[in-house]
Amino acid sequence: RVQVQRIGTGGSGAMAQPATITDQNFGVSGDAITVPIALADGEAATLTLTAPAGTTADTQAPSVPAGLTAAAASSSQINLTWTASTDNVRVTGYNIFRAGTQIGTAAGTSYLNTGLSASTAYSYTVAAYDAAGNTSAQSSAASATTQVAAPPGPSGLLVDFAATASANAFGLVGWNTVIKDIYTTYQAAGPGGTMSGANGGYDFQGVTGTARLFAPGDMIVVTWYNNTTGAKTFTPKISMIAAGRVGTGAGWYPMSSVTIAAAGTATSQFTFSSATSGSYSLVNVNVNLDNAAMICDKITLVTASAPDTTPPAKPKNMRVQQ
Repeated sequence: RVQVQRIGTGGSGAMAQPATITDQNFGVSGDAITVPIALADGEAATLTLTAPAGTTADTQAPSVPAGLTAAAASSSQINLTWTASTDNVRVTGYNIFRAGTQIGTAAGTSYLNTGLSASTAYSYTVAAYDAAGNTSAQSSAASATTQVAAPPGPSGLLVDFAATASANAFGLVGWNTVIKDIYTTYQAAGPGGTMSGANGGYDFQGVTGTARLFAPGDMIVVTWYNNTTGAKTFTPKISMIAAGRVGTGAGWYPMSSVTIAAAGTATSQFTFSSATSGSYSLVNVNVNLDNAAMICDKITLVTASAPDTTPPAKPKNMRVQQ
């Protein structure tokens, strides 16, 4: 139902009355639509609807993304970056293509493609799109080859943080260099270890070494000590790529959440999947908790047990007793 307000003349004043659309053949001219109507008093009229300025349908596609680069981060991951596209309204996101097939989307100008095969070349393109569904042509291609997979290594202690740097202990050959934030300090409380400052984002501690394979099923176990008078619950983060703070690098993953009683010890774990496995040369952890009293005691690697496929030896020297 349409209500039409007609401004009267000769002192009749303004008057609103119902109107009926009398013809479905609307007229269209530019941004205006004319609708034939009949007023309640029987008078025929024409209702003109005009779109407000700026509401014309968006049919312009964003510009083609430029500067696409692809870089291998490990034996199973390639990182993509590119220059932002422009649009007459706003770029909403980007479609990511590998060998011509779309594999994902990104809101920003970077994308991490994980779960790849080692020593394999991959080619990528990117296209921008806007809220109206307009999509640009695909960018020029960029290619990269994943790194060679390092051989698997043994389980063992990666680093046991102590009250001082000189007292740190290491358990795997080639893994003996500590990385940590300037606000992450060595502490003697509890078992001894590293502790973040008041801002949990300004915290990381880890160890670097010779590249080795972290296979699906392998697990990183981090032991924490709660140097407070109350229980704490938090979800640490871990990266095998970023050697700095959480906000300054890609490839951070949540570990299992942990609740630790006051003056207590507990562990959090991260298990490698087919998507996160690969050849890495660092393990870096972040407490992800804003307090100055959670101590990182040690970081340990537990490798997945290989399935037993060897049958027992054939019995020998069989004798029959009478």
